[in-house]
Amino acid sequence: MVSKDEHSKGYTSRAHAAPLTEEKQQALDGSGSFYKSAGVFLSEQPLKARGIAQTKRSGSGSGAGDHLVERAARTHQQNNSMHNINALVDMRLPIVPQLSSLSGTQYRKWVHSPVMTSSSSSSTSSSNKNIKQQLPKFFTSALLESITQTPWYVVPALWTPIALVTLGSSVSALATNFGVLGPPIAIVSLILGVAVWWVAEYIIHRFAFHVDVSSQLAIKTHFLLHGCHHKFPMDTRRLVFPPLPAAPVVYAFFTAYRAVARVTAAPNAVADACFAGSLLGYVAYDCLHFLVHSRRHGGGSSTATTRNNIASPVSWAHRWLASVRRSHMAHHFHSHDHNFGISNGYVDRVFGTKASDC
Repeated sequence: MVSKDEHSKGYTSRAHAAPLTEEKQQALDGSGSFYKSAGVFLSEQPLKARGIAQTKRSGSGSGAGDHLVERAARTHQQNNSMHNINALVDMRLPIVPQLSSLSGTQYRKWVHSPVMTSSSSSSTSSSNKNIKQQLPKFFTSALLESITQTPWYVVPALWTPIALVTLGSSVSALATNFGVLGPPIAIVSLILGVAVWWVAEYIIHRFAFHVDVSSQLAIKTHFLLHGCHHKFPMDTRRLVFPPLPAAPVVYAFFTAYRAVARVTAAPNAVADACFAGSLLGYVAYDCLHFLVHSRRHGGGSSTATTRNNIASPVSWAHRWLASVRRSHMAHHFHSHDHNFGISNGYVDRVFGTKASDC
């Protein structure tokens, strides 16, 4: 069994990797390609083209968090033990069937040795087209493979209307029962639902998505739910949660809120407004998660200020996104036992899992 401390120390102990060879430096500079090692293709596709450039650790400007991605890429490309770990699974073949051969310890080491890929639909160069041919495949079945891939816009398109209709029904019912107090009650319930989602997001990510697994079924399930994201953190086809597995979780939230309403004798309309808040919180989380992985976010230009020398909303948003990205990249490439919150990093501070350097 590999302890959580060993996971974290295992990465930092490899932080001082040997200098890159000329070939690998060319890869970082934008002229590299796939290379084959121990039966596995790892991407040395132009890292700068994917927004992976060296930045200062303390910086909040352009490319915030990219230093962690680049450090991981450099370290893993140089570390032979990482190649040996990745050799356990041939990524030219469907991955999920091969996971049966891994023990729990092997799986944890393998899944936390990230492989850089690029799957941006906007990539049109010939080199990127070759790279897209090498993207990981999970299943032999085309149907099962398609279920694991979800365009980001499916999440807001599917769940936002449900949340808004539920919220509208709640406001109407509360206004009927409480008059002018109905809308304020709905707003407070909505905000409460968002706050509940922030805590639920943290709990699910930390205790469900990062649970230690050992059986074959548990390993495959974990990989499909979250492990694949840590193995291929830049695979934009799998950055948001597919509707099929999300539906039972959404229904569980709705049922839980209604159950609490029955126990507390609160109106169902209050429970529904809370549910709408949690559902909108989830939509915001998944869209933010996609944005953090698929785009770079600068700190904003010093000229993007108002006449009163106050940062403009756009500049503030860029700095905030840069901070979120830096924190989340630390979770992926520095210590996966920290920074579980994405849409609200303050939850990590409350539970003591905020990385000290982010």
